[in-house]
Amino acid sequence: MGKRAILKQLEEAVRARGWEVRRETGSFLGGPCRLKGRSVVVLNRRSPVEIQVAILEEALRRAPL
Repeated sequence: MGKRAILKQLEEAVRARGWEVRRETGSFLGGPCRLKGRSVVVLNRRSPVEIQVAILEEALRRAPL
């Protein structure tokens, strides 16, 4: 399975647990956070796929089952 396919599956799993996934561009790494009472994962579009995968994995660890 390719890196992009893994990224897509993790993103779907995060969304299935009620988190919003946002892709933004800027000078930040990204990560899971709370924004106006919502659970959000922010990914930097410019980050390598491996970094985005790690951020989504962290969000899954934090998400309630």
